[in-house]
Amino acid sequence: MLRSISTAYGDLENPSYSFIDKVLRKAPYRELTKLLSDNFVLEDMTDLDEDVAFRLLLATENGRSFMVELSFIGPYFVVFEVSDRMVHFPTDALSIDPEISQLHSILVRFGLTPVSAEILGLPIPMRSLDIDRNTGTFYDALFSTYGSITHETAVE
Repeated sequence: MLRSISTAYGDLENPSYSFIDKVLRKAPYRELTKLLSDNFVLEDMTDLDEDVAFRLLLATENGRSFMVELSFIGPYFVVFEVSDRMVHFPTDALSIDPEISQLHSILVRFGLTPVSAEILGLPIPMRSLDIDRNTGTFYDALFSTYGSITHETAVE
């Protein structure tokens, strides 16, 4: 995973974000996005000023919401369950929860690899764009250049 990050950004002390345009031109997740929209109500929440991943909000028929992030760096994803007050990382991809299992199954069938909550917060030798930190985390490098989402984060 660190090799994919280094290849994409080049010099980790002075990372280049030029890979983003190349990824967007290729539209690597077009078929996956279509399949997800067939199974969930999908809203693209990607912010190209901050994200290095497609960020998709998926809603189920019973009112649950999930944030799926599909990395521009390589075939990596994270899934967060989102509620009115919390963002929760469902750590068990093989959960008995049918909606989480369905979502993980779709993503894995497309050749994507889940990144565990434990890995997301680990520091890497990459300069962070976050003014409060000097080094980045795997989450920063793979999904968003500003800040990390922890296991459970209160939503203001």
